[in-house]
Amino acid sequence: MILDFWQVALNQLFFYLLNPFDKVNNNFVIIFWVFVLLVVTNCYISNVN
Repeated sequence: MILDFWQVALNQLFFYLLNPFDKVNNNFVIIFWVFVLLVVTNCYISNVN
């Protein structure tokens, strides 16, 4: 399930990177990846503690 999530996330990232002139898509990608990084960081910190 997690691998499927990352596959979709990477596919979305590459798709939006191929459309750099769409400001809305770029904003969505930035917000999406910030959210993903926050979730991953929280999970990592929780596992360490």
